[in-house]
Amino acid sequence: MRKRKLLSLGLAACLAVTSLAVPVTADDTAIPAIPAMPIITAPVVPAVKKHSFKAKTELADTFKSVKTKKTTFYNYTSDSTDEHYLYFFDGNNSVPYMELSQLFKLYKQASHSDMLDDYTLDVDCGYGKSKFYAFRENGTKVTFSFSPDTVIEFDDYDKFVSASKAVSGGDICLPNRWQLNEDGTVKTDEKGNALVKLIYTADSAATNFQRAGYSRTVHPGLYGIKLYIRNGKAYMPVATFSDLFLSTLQVGYVYNGKSVFLTSLGGLDTETKNADGKTAAELFADIGDTKRTKQLAEFVYNELVFVLEFGYGLAEEHNIYSFDKYFESIGLKKRLLSTDASEFDKALSELLEGYLGDLHSGFGSAGPYDTGTNDKTGFKMSDVLSPSISKTVISQALYMGGRLTGNNILDENKKVIPYKEVGDTAYLTFDVFLMMQNTDNYYTDKFRENVKDYIDKDLIALVHYADQRIKRKNSPIKNVVIDLTNNGGGAVDAAAFLVSWLIGYCEISTVNATTNAQYTVFYRADINLDGYVDQNDMLNPNSLSGGINVYCLTSPFSFSCGNLVPSVLKESGRATILGKTSGGGACAVQPAVTPDGTFYQYSGKFKLCNFNNGIYYQIDQGVTPDITLTKLEHFYDREWLTEFIHDLP
Repeated sequence: MRKRKLLSLGLAACLAVTSLAVPVTADDTAIPAIPAMPIITAPVVPAVKKHSFKAKTELADTFKSVKTKKTTFYNYTSDSTDEHYLYFFDGNNSVPYMELSQLFKLYKQASHSDMLDDYTLDVDCGYGKSKFYAFRENGTKVTFSFSPDTVIEFDDYDKFVSASKAVSGGDICLPNRWQLNEDGTVKTDEKGNALVKLIYTADSAATNFQRAGYSRTVHPGLYGIKLYIRNGKAYMPVATFSDLFLSTLQVGYVYNGKSVFLTSLGGLDTETKNADGKTAAELFADIGDTKRTKQLAEFVYNELVFVLEFGYGLAEEHNIYSFDKYFESIGLKKRLLSTDASEFDKALSELLEGYLGDLHSGFGSAGPYDTGTNDKTGFKMSDVLSPSISKTVISQALYMGGRLTGNNILDENKKVIPYKEVGDTAYLTFDVFLMMQNTDNYYTDKFRENVKDYIDKDLIALVHYADQRIKRKNSPIKNVVIDLTNNGGGAVDAAAFLVSWLIGYCEISTVNATTNAQYTVFYRADINLDGYVDQNDMLNPNSLSGGINVYCLTSPFSFSCGNLVPSVLKESGRATILGKTSGGGACAVQPAVTPDGTFYQYSGKFKLCNFNNGIYYQIDQGVTPDITLTKLEHFYDREWLTEFIHDLP
């Protein structure tokens, strides 16, 4: 069983919990309380309200010819298939269409897969007069209007495409929140308290904030993307539907000219084989010497413009108001329209890693039409390199080189020691926010009994182990240092887990760059893996009145989640940032795939922010340290740094 891909930045049940206020100190000085965690019951997915739709839609046919093709659909793996009809209009045999009601059935099917446990959505849809409506069980809707031109309007796009268990459209940490019994019911203890699974989000206005964004209207015709009417029903390109609705689930449908593949946007499955011994990735690539037609090249280009204008989070910062005009101005439009797939892939790589150069945008792997690559992964190195990327590469080399000559940081094999105690100071060092996609594994005896075996490759394991060590009887630890100087990001769920341990909670604030919606979501984590979220999961409830001090060490290479964590810590006022200004990285990564199978990613619509005085400030400029370290050797000399911390006021 494969779980859904964790949301990347770079690179849980509810439990009855009383108000968790930090104890009062001896001099009776009140310590600010961690927000109360209200009693939350297990989720109940509301029934979809059934709507009445007129049988007669009065939509006139808008095509000259249509071809129907019964096609195999592969559902993530090569041994799981369905068959559906595809439609090809006006002689264009490269761009498959499906009727809207059928597409929304696929939407429901994809969301109920074992990869997407957070999505239990239901959709009620049908036609009215010259319109098509789709209603989510959470009360949101999308309207397709077909006269005179197609207009697609969302009343709340974030909420319409969000997971069923999300507390808001800005809930970007979506692990399984409840431990479940085999029948799918929420597991409870003997007192009936629900058991949390890693991360818990309270559905409460006292801890979460949201300002809904503006309604979002899409005009496909502006991008040369047509919807056709046939026998009173509407047909939409499978790729456009996938980009608009499925991409937020981090999955998508892609057509290779033979079959349709439902896949994680991280790539096609390379493990499971069908009866013929073929994986989904092998079947997808098996198209012979088929070339991209001019019609396909134009559609791929139009879809790329549509996707980036709809979802690229840094368009305003780049002064991009039309991606079509932007491509033309930087000399890439002709190459992105090429029927030579290799030329397109190379131009796409230069766009993402050269001209955009935001370090979250990047090329993944070439599509099956690209026969000009010798690399088995299909990776395309850009000939144009952004100065930002060059600077980051230099920073990484500098700080990794400094670490190689450090003191008490590497083992005898020159590998980083993930957890190291130097006197009264504990150091946690890791370069990526990694965690298991199947969070069930953390609650197994095998994991908990052998947790030290995982700490060099799993952040949940490292934090769980560090918590045990620091809280052991007669522990000498008074200071904890999180070393993010060589950390380029990773899974935001893991970042929330770490911060929750350090300060007792984690608040993540985001702004949707495309709708201007604003969100602050409050997370807490089950650090000791006992099924509860309570005071025992905090590193130090008395962080403002003594006890354990928290420090975070940053460098210009601390990017994405390596930038988010010091930002959240600094905003909380419960930690001290040491080092140099972090490298930034404001947007959650959005993976994507072109209609003909090239995988890539870009800075998505959610900008990570600080929330101060009612205003959201994005964090792409990096986090300024509270205390600057000027010499490289001091970053990695644990003896010196420990003494330096002792001398701080």
